[in-house]
Amino acid sequence: MAEFNPFTLHGQEDSEQRKEMERKARERSALVLAVFGTDAGQKLLEEWTETYLMRLPVVEPGITEFDAGIRQGCVNFVRFIHKNIETAKEFKE
Repeated sequence: MAEFNPFTLHGQEDSEQRKEMERKARERSALVLAVFGTDAGQKLLEEWTETYLMRLPVVEPGITEFDAGIRQGCVNFVRFIHKNIETAKEFKE
C-alpha cells in the first residue's frame, strides 16, 4: 500500500500535481496578458498602478483596519497582474 502524502491531490504523484499547477499558471498568465496586452487593458493597468501601487503608504492615520486591508488587497491584485504578464512573456520567448 502506498504511503499517504497530504501534499498530493486525489492520489496524484507530486510531479503530476506540479505539472498540472504549472499548466494552470501558464494558462492564467496567458489570459492576463491577452486582457492587459490590449491598448485598453494597458491603459487600465497604468491607471491602477498609479492609483494603487504609487499611493503610499497603504496605512494612513485615521483609516480603519478594514480600509487598510482593502487597500492592501488592491495593491496585491495589481502586483499579481504585473507578475502574470511577466510570466506570460517569459513563456512566449
